[in-house]
Amino acid sequence: MKLSKLVETEYENISSEHIALLKKSDRNVVQEIRTLWIKTTEIFCKDLQKFLYNNDNDNFDDYYNLFAEKLRLKKIRYNPEDITAFCFSLDEKDRSHIEYAGYVLSALVNHHASITDNETEYLLFLDNLTCHLDNYLYQLDFLCYANIANVHIKGNAGSFLCSSMRNGIVEFEKNAGDNIHSNAEIANVSGGRILVKGDVYGNIGTYMTGGEIIVLGNVYDGDVGTDMCNGKITIKGDAKYENVFGEVGMDMTGGEIYLEGNNWNVSSSIQAGTVYQNGKRIFPEEK
Repeated sequence: MKLSKLVETEYENISSEHIALLKKSDRNVVQEIRTLWIKTTEIFCKDLQKFLYNNDNDNFDDYYNLFAEKLRLKKIRYNPEDITAFCFSLDEKDRSHIEYAGYVLSALVNHHASITDNETEYLLFLDNLTCHLDNYLYQLDFLCYANIANVHIKGNAGSFLCSSMRNGIVEFEKNAGDNIHSNAEIANVSGGRILVKGDVYGNIGTYMTGGEIIVLGNVYDGDVGTDMCNGKITIKGDAKYENVFGEVGMDMTGGEIYLEGNNWNVSSSIQAGTVYQNGKRIFPEEK
């Protein structure tokens, strides 16, 4: 069953382009995905030791792996438009399990991309997300986890973005990171290209081993290239410090960082690689 023309009244402030996408989606398929999401969360949360925010980083990918496996076994037939429609289905009724929606979207994209054409672009529309937690607009964490696809994200994204990304192109239309807690943590990237058209709140390129990250806006309260050993990072804006004074290239052993703007502080613990500011190489220092 296709979404009918009632979509115009069900979702407000949506462009005709996005309405056309939603009309191509299947309401029954979206509900099937939602049911799998809720059931997976119930199973996952029965073991409190694996709760997402138990500060054990070793378990951060357990939910993704669990949902991805159930998605594979369930053999739900869905298309990119159904993934976009799933984004629009998120609202305040999902408060109890919204923490895991970023993992769900990542698994949906990666699974579909693994069995279809790699040139497919996936649209994640998050401007419509109105789930308010802790008195601010909730932003999804763990988007594009282990990404292998081309993804366009309209709206602000939360924390821990593109972790373990391997391939593809990810574009963030607005800001990345939680502007309350400043922990974007774009980390463990090994391939692909990430473009943030807005600002980033938090760290960029931690443990980066390949790929490229471009930020057109400013970086707030974040380090750049910590423990980086390969890849390329370009920051067009300024370093902005409100809570934490960040550093560039802390314990960096390789890769390239290009800085524009002001207030950048190159770490004294940088070991190797190159850092440029406004076209001038500042590490190693030009003779």
